[in-house]
Amino acid sequence: MTRSRFDLEDLFFPVEFRPVYFKTKDEENSPGNQSAATSRSAGGTAESDSSPEEPSDVQKRLMELPEDEVLEENGQESTPEQDGQIEPISRYKAIVDCEREYVFKVVSESYELITNQEAVDIGERAYGKLFPDASNHGNFNTLSVIAPGTRAHCHIDLVHESFDFAVWEQDEYIPYLRVTNSYNSTHALKYRIGFVRKACTNGVIFDDEVVNVNLPHTRSKLEGEDVSEVVELEADVERLRKLEENFVDYLKQLQEIRVPKLYTSPVAARALDLDFGVDSDDEDRRERERRKAKEFNREIQTRVDRYYPDLGPNAYAMFNVISDYATHREKAKERLRINTFQRRTGDWIRDFIGQQDDPHFGLDSYVEEELEMFRTAQALG
Repeated sequence: MTRSRFDLEDLFFPVEFRPVYFKTKDEENSPGNQSAATSRSAGGTAESDSSPEEPSDVQKRLMELPEDEVLEENGQESTPEQDGQIEPISRYKAIVDCEREYVFKVVSESYELITNQEAVDIGERAYGKLFPDASNHGNFNTLSVIAPGTRAHCHIDLVHESFDFAVWEQDEYIPYLRVTNSYNSTHALKYRIGFVRKACTNGVIFDDEVVNVNLPHTRSKLEGEDVSEVVELEADVERLRKLEENFVDYLKQLQEIRVPKLYTSPVAARALDLDFGVDSDDEDRRERERRKAKEFNREIQTRVDRYYPDLGPNAYAMFNVISDYATHREKAKERLRINTFQRRTGDWIRDFIGQQDDPHFGLDSYVEEELEMFRTAQALG
């Protein structure tokens, strides 16, 4: 089973820290009368001018270096330039992709990396705690890899097909562990539990508290140690079992709730928190958003035609429609939203089930705004 177009090995590339240098320039030669010495790092963070490398008797202005000019240590304290010199900044360092010579971010000297390999190793250890027999059933499979072209962050889904459970006799699900890591501080190291339907590989993220890791990125005390072995890892087996029970119960409840075809696109838009600006005052934007709404409706109706005949016009079929859309994104930019969409799908299940307790619940009021949005876009048949 796999729904990934990427290889896991693509994310196990070498990364390292390198010193950061800034070009200094005499104040008298710089434009204007600027005495402040500040600059943005390659990662976009403002840095102070209080670096100890600056001569105290000469005013300098720090000049920002492009990412491709972040230099390796060359054994010299500074590099002479025609209009200044390259000065090292001792309290900061750059995280660099060694294969592509790409700078992910400039960080403080206390920052330590969690590599993708380490993150996956910890994930496999966590999976083993949740399923003690996992080590007796061969290696883990990679269900999916989500990453941008820069490889600055990633979501990696680990699955063991030996561990599945049935909602109905012919409808089986497999729990998977989503490993999230980044080299540019956009995502903290995180492990989330999801469920994937065997028949179609549609996935949904359902919990982010089953696995907890105590491993801050500033971990100098672990220097030279195997991070995957020394990390403080909590895997709540009882919570996972309860999660599986609740998931099955939710899906069975969804099967009892009728969702006529007219409401399918509005319900999907609400579940995924999509708001198309179909009534924008800007004419060009309004037309773009209406086209997007029509395309979204087309994609949803294609999936409705796939699931409704077999599963019936109910919320369980609607869940499959939504999770299918969330999981199978083809364009590179859209694939980066899979994690968000799958988490929203999990949130929607709980929300929609909870709405049924309201005696005044009705689909017309539940998706009132979404219905109007699609009607304005003339996207409903």
